[in-house]
Amino acid sequence: MMVVIIIVATILLMILIWFVFFTNNDMVEDDGLSSIVNFEMPKLFKQEDEKMGFWSGRKSSKKLEESESVKSLRGEMLGKKQNLSSLEQEISDVQDIRNARAAARRELENKRTKCMDMADEVLQLQDKLGIPPDEAFDDNIENMDSADLDLRMVELSHVLRLLRREVDHQDAEKMKARLRRKQDEVTEKRMLQEKEKMDLEEKILKDRLKKMKDEEALRYNIENAKTIEELESIEIKTKDEKELKELNELVEINRARIIKEEEDFKHLQKFEELNESIFNSETVAELELIKIEGVNEKQLEILNNNYSQRHKLLLGRETLAKQLKRYEELIEIIEGFNELEEFDNLVIDGVNARQMKELEQIKSMRRMIVANIMYENLISNSESIAELNDLIITGVSEENEFELIKMRNEKINELEDEKVSALVKKYEEEISGCTSVLEVDNIDFEDVEGDKLEMLVELKNAKRASLVAKIREEGYRENYQKLRDQMKSIDDLDELQGFEIFNVGEHYTIELEKLRLGRVEFLEEQERLRIEQEELEKYNSIRKAIMHAQTSEEIQNVEIEEVNEDQQEELTNLKDEMYVILKEEESIRVYVEKALETDGLAPIEFNEEIENVFLNRFGEYGAKIGDVQFSLIWENNNDLDLIIKTPKDELIHRARKTSSCNGVLDLEMNMKPESKSPLENIVWEGISGEGGEYSIFVWHRKRHGMLRGKDPTKFTVRVANGSNEVVFLSGQTSFGDPLKLISNISVKNIEERGKEIQKQESVYISIKESIENAEGVTQLDEIELVGLSRVRYNELLTYKEEIRKRLEHKEEEDRIIAENKQAEDLLVKINEGSLEELKELVIDGVNEDKKAFLTDLLADKVSDLEMEVERRRRMVVANERMMSALNDAESVGPLEMMEEDLRRDKDFDKRLKRASAQDGDFRISLIWDNFNDLDLIVTAPSGDILHSGNRTTICGGHLDVDMNFKPESKAPVENVFWEKGKAKPGEYKVFVHHFKKHNKRKNQDPTEFSVQMKVGERRGEFKSKLSSGDPVMFVGIMNFDRK
Repeated sequence: MMVVIIIVATILLMILIWFVFFTNNDMVEDDGLSSIVNFEMPKLFKQEDEKMGFWSGRKSSKKLEESESVKSLRGEMLGKKQNLSSLEQEISDVQDIRNARAAARRELENKRTKCMDMADEVLQLQDKLGIPPDEAFDDNIENMDSADLDLRMVELSHVLRLLRREVDHQDAEKMKARLRRKQDEVTEKRMLQEKEKMDLEEKILKDRLKKMKDEEALRYNIENAKTIEELESIEIKTKDEKELKELNELVEINRARIIKEEEDFKHLQKFEELNESIFNSETVAELELIKIEGVNEKQLEILNNNYSQRHKLLLGRETLAKQLKRYEELIEIIEGFNELEEFDNLVIDGVNARQMKELEQIKSMRRMIVANIMYENLISNSESIAELNDLIITGVSEENEFELIKMRNEKINELEDEKVSALVKKYEEEISGCTSVLEVDNIDFEDVEGDKLEMLVELKNAKRASLVAKIREEGYRENYQKLRDQMKSIDDLDELQGFEIFNVGEHYTIELEKLRLGRVEFLEEQERLRIEQEELEKYNSIRKAIMHAQTSEEIQNVEIEEVNEDQQEELTNLKDEMYVILKEEESIRVYVEKALETDGLAPIEFNEEIENVFLNRFGEYGAKIGDVQFSLIWENNNDLDLIIKTPKDELIHRARKTSSCNGVLDLEMNMKPESKSPLENIVWEGISGEGGEYSIFVWHRKRHGMLRGKDPTKFTVRVANGSNEVVFLSGQTSFGDPLKLISNISVKNIEERGKEIQKQESVYISIKESIENAEGVTQLDEIELVGLSRVRYNELLTYKEEIRKRLEHKEEEDRIIAENKQAEDLLVKINEGSLEELKELVIDGVNEDKKAFLTDLLADKVSDLEMEVERRRRMVVANERMMSALNDAESVGPLEMMEEDLRRDKDFDKRLKRASAQDGDFRISLIWDNFNDLDLIVTAPSGDILHSGNRTTICGGHLDVDMNFKPESKAPVENVFWEKGKAKPGEYKVFVHHFKKHNKRKNQDPTEFSVQMKVGERRGEFKSKLSSGDPVMFVGIMNFDRK
């Protein structure tokens, strides 16, 4: 039985061989059907030919013709082939749709490999046929794109077909004569078998096509499900366990996606609700009732930040409201006081410092008003002259004191004789009408004696004190403005702290001290920033030296100095870390050099399951994606390290996670046994990896035996080289093995890779142009990144954030520029505007700091202009009155000039030099020898009056030295001079006035004085004496003539 089976099998095999080789020239080539033929079979024909040589010799000249049945079957089979070809094409389309992602990455490599194999086969067949080999067939195949490879494969296919046919023809010619007689029988039998096989295959392919279409539709429905209910309603019908498992995994992945999307949406709704509640809270109590929960960590951080800011704002607002309420209560209390004791017993609390100062001022003013009313009532209700004479008026302002004394005197006048009262009233009106101290001092009381005289003298002194107070206040204000301007121009801290504030009064002293304090704080802040900047520059310099050190010996030589304690500690830690990194890198580099001497691993065929494992871990661990990317996975707790050597000879590994060429170790795992499915990832984000050769190494650093870490550990390395090329390399390693070279990978330069990606992704260019043309952040946010490759998405996402920062920066710059321009315009208006324009000026269009500064500046400017207007008005009136008083003094006559030997030239020169007095066309100087305040007054031919209230004239006159406004010297001097070339010819009249007698020990009146007039080298001196209250004294006239 066994012999029969062997004989039958041999006969069938011979028939099959005959059919293949004797029908090859007549049938249409079909790669799908001819793939079942083993093209090594011609060797068998050769052997048979050797055994049956006599048969082939006898039958070589005979030819048999095909029967009609064979021709009919051949035609039917050709139709079946066409149907099969159509079905195969449909299946291929469905398969292409299903494997689009995987096919796009491996298609180019498969074509290149197939093309090279075909080129090698062509060369082999040419050599076999004795044809000179054509090396152009495998030229530049490595650099061809898909279209060029297709053209090359068509050429190679044509050549191969011809070469194979020639080889087959040569082999078949030897066997034709021997096998031709059984051709029809074998052909008919084989065609019948093929027909049955084709029918069966047609049915299988149709079923497979229907199944694949159904499966693809099912996958599409699962991946595009929007809700859990929609996902649950999808019914999965399949008997293939592997396919069922894949679909169930896909369902679970999309279930997790939908749940995450719903959870994110709930978090967003809760975040917006809580954020709105926080910003709508009007009180701290309302805000504290808000419970922050149901959001993710980032939203929680934002809400906590908004909560703290809102809490701080509301707390400050409520505190301010309480202070304001207390402030208003205290004002009402103060306004309700009618007794002086109530003011003295009042305690001011519960308000801030500014409000307390205002309340103290209001309290003081209200107390003076109550005291004034009290004295007015006492005076109005008094009927006794003695009582009125004994009345002491205190606790009121100097102006009100004058009015009360006047009222008291009027009351006394009413009670005294009408004639005397009328005279007293006349003097009172005369005193009241005085606007200068000179006018008051020129008043003489005639025909008044006794109490009336004392009363008028007291009124005169009070009026004089009132005028002196006004003049002093005016001097304080002018000196305050001068000192304020000087202080604003001081930039040296020591000079500012040593700056002397004098002759401005208590109120202006406080203001200047505040200005000094603010200026000191500003300069100290500037100095602190300067020191911090120097420390930062030194810190950055040292940090740069540490970060750029190439060896451990070089980093040891870096000295850390001239930085603050925190920077010292940070740099010391950084230096220690970099030392450890460089030490480890030096040892790793030795291992790398040794590993480079060994052979790497061969790539394995692209596997979609492995690719899915990598992609799942990328998503799970949040790995970054780039067009140049090296990733490592293994399946236990052991610690494997991925190490990359870049074209710049830099190493990227666990100790040095970045390189100068933008590479970064994104993920490093199992330094501690944390995962049984770890991932390590080194990536160049976007399209930033430089071209050149990259070397990949894997090092088994540690076996975690406590958690049953097993060796050898199998691993897989994924290499992404460009947007569509992915290569897998697999191997194994054990603890203690040397550093293992995986492979050397050549990467094209950035420009070439960019061109390849741009050819395939026109959407990328459109979206990038939209991002670049965005005019604002709002327009940028409306751009969606859809329809992009994995590399381009991350690239555009990063680019979009860069553009966002740039637009935000530009918008902020535009806002600041607009604010600065508005501030400059307002500053010009404030500096150059008139009083009426400034009163109507509105400060807006700037930030709060600038607005506060410009508002204060505007208020100061308006105040200065108002005071200047008032000063000029008063000066005009005062000059008129002063000129009247000076004319009265001139009518008395001048003093006599002293002899030359009695002059005090040395005293004048010494005092003037010490006071840094100036000289010009001429000078007029005054000296005396006590603490009293004497004033020098000079009238010019132009009518200008030069005195302490008007220190300069338009004709060049200056009062440059004025002393003893406060009792500061027992050897004072005052000096008036006219600038060179500016003095006008004419009469210059000189007067001296005793302004004030200071209450100093041994400071007596009358005060002797000397006045010296000096023109060139000629001098003239006058001497006399004055007491406080005396009228102004006329000294003499100096005639100035330039001739």
